[in-house]
Amino acid sequence: MKRILSKITPAVKHLFLINIFVYLIISVLDNIFDIRSSIEIFGAYTLISAEFNPIQILTYMFMHDINVLHIIGNMIFFLLYAPNFERKYGYRLTVISYIFFGIMSYLCFSIGINREHYVIIGSSGAVIGFCVVFLFNNLRNWKKIIYNVLVLLLIWGIYSLFQKIEIQYHITAYGHLGGVIGGIIIFLYIQYKREHINSLFI
Repeated sequence: MKRILSKITPAVKHLFLINIFVYLIISVLDNIFDIRSSIEIFGAYTLISAEFNPIQILTYMFMHDINVLHIIGNMIFFLLYAPNFERKYGYRLTVISYIFFGIMSYLCFSIGINREHYVIIGSSGAVIGFCVVFLFNNLRNWKKIIYNVLVLLLIWGIYSLFQKIEIQYHITAYGHLGGVIGGIIIFLYIQYKREHINSLFI
């Protein structure tokens, strides 16, 4: 495990370890308390909910369902796409982007669901943001685009099979949509900064 982590970029490693640490803590607590208590405290409720607390917008993106498949799926994609982002744009923007993608994911969930007693957890929105930036950075490489889109669709399809409750499926869909929107915004920001810097040397 230590050898694998040594090959991961610093920001990605830190965010990955936070996700794993939180999951393990919640898993241990689940043997003592009801896991719903942790989700209700650290998961994010919609903006109209009486249970909403602003800090939840940050904490929810490090929370995962007790089902280990949830965190495994998210972390696989995170380790596949986020290191490439960090190598290109650095530690600071990687951390900022993770949080920004997560916030956009939450906003789409809150606006889309717009009900009082529903809660969102998980880093999938943040992870999808990195996937989107990767795809946009490789628009000219059609083979790589097709391969990655097919993999994303396959995983999305498999994951959707486990969404037995309709409202849970909608929560997931809105959260992922927020990640896509966040990825597009960050990509456009990067392009703007690059063009602005280049214009200074013309």
